[in-house]
Amino acid sequence: MEYRLETSHHDLEATLHAVIAALAGEKGVEVKETKLTLIAPTGRQVEFRLTLTVKAMIMSAALTVRGKAEIGDDLNARITEIDLDGDGMVANLAKGVIEPQFAKIRGKAYPIARLEIPGLVVHDIAASATAESVRLAVQLVAR
Repeated sequence: MEYRLETSHHDLEATLHAVIAALAGEKGVEVKETKLTLIAPTGRQVEFRLTLTVKAMIMSAALTVRGKAEIGDDLNARITEIDLDGDGMVANLAKGVIEPQFAKIRGKAYPIARLEIPGLVVHDIAASATAESVRLAVQLVAR
């Protein structure tokens, strides 16, 4: 059986903005704008770019997070590339805080096949992204 999960690009971007703004707010940083770009060159690879406009005290900066996530034949998801770019003092401070966190997740395996679904196991998964929506198709089989 196959299940398809879909969300609008706008809703995903708004959710990311809310999460990032809350986390940044704990550090005294205001996230003014979030823009997400997704490309799925294959069903098992997603390239992303997240551009943030942030303000810390009286300084503003544009930060860009670029990366790539892949799902291997072993059904392990990995963020194979992730980097932060930006100019100015705020960007340099952000890099110092965020880059060590990226190092922790870069290349780490997240086993999709181990998702707990009673009586079912993940057999395959595929992603697609357009300017309007993001889709995830998951094939499940009985154990």
